[in-house]
Amino acid sequence: MTPSTARLLFFAKFVVAAAVLFVLWKAGGSWAYAYGVLVPVTVLSPLVSGYPVMIGTSEHGINAFFEVANARVPAPFILHEALAGVIPFVALMCASPGLSMRRWLKATATGVGVIYAAHVIVMLVFAPLLATEHVRWVNRIIDVTYGFYAVAGFVGLPFGLWIVLTRPWETSLISNAAAMTPAAAPLTSNPNAASRRQTAGSGKRRK
Repeated sequence: MTPSTARLLFFAKFVVAAAVLFVLWKAGGSWAYAYGVLVPVTVLSPLVSGYPVMIGTSEHGINAFFEVANARVPAPFILHEALAGVIPFVALMCASPGLSMRRWLKATATGVGVIYAAHVIVMLVFAPLLATEHVRWVNRIIDVTYGFYAVAGFVGLPFGLWIVLTRPWETSLISNAAAMTPAAAPLTSNPNAASRRQTAGSGKRRK
């Protein structure tokens, strides 16, 4: 297998894994993951910022509601989109060859754990921001920076974690399949010629 073929195979595996994960995400995985992120937020938010958080449902599905000044303020995110950064990371891990099962499980669990912690932290900082008297300006800033957050959370963080955890510069993951292909056996000499030389040598010794 040539390096180009190995890279195409890696890309094909990534696309297939991402497609399957997106289907599972739409089928209920997004709700389960978002709920798992929001549970520690409801526990930590009163301790960190002093603002209670409730888990509820908005027009876009499950969401966090911050209790501010006797009002319930929803988080200005569509959670099933904002938390989807876990998908490309797992898809990259599924497409990575050359890893033992133990190393793969360790790297995948570590990466998902880091992404999960980042999502919890992002949700925790919303209560103080939404509780200020400048909430309108805060919402405008969020609208402007949402694209950056989407790129960083959906591309930058997952890809960066994949590079750090798999170290492709050491293991040559993408071209590993090509490197593992057995080399062609060296050409041997003509067996008939070798037989004739051996016969001639035997005749000389007899003389």
